Amino acid sequence: MSDSGIGAGRESQLLSALLIESVQLRSKSGLATTLRDLHDLLEAPQPIALRLVHSLEEEGIVSIQRDVTDALASTVVVVPSVANHLLFNTKSRGSSAA
Repeated sequence: MSDSGIGAGRESQLLSALLIESVQLRSKSGLATTLRDLHDLLEAPQPIALRLVHSLEEEGIVSIQRDVTDALASTVVVVPSVANHLLFNTKSRGSSAA
């Protein structure tokens, strides 16, 4: 994974979208997503996955519910306003495709 150049910005956007979608789909299936799960879900090195999720938290897109006994067991959730927006857009795309 590259960390510089034009491709790095695009790669970060794609990883962000994948992270958000993965967390949201797992949540709908009743599965929690922990910080420990992220690198496997993204198929990215753990430091990159952790930087990405912390960036998304700073932007107000996800929330990290801290586990004080095990930091990597902290749970990642898509904030409700973003989740509702994504659900609305998914429904809109599905109805327009019909």
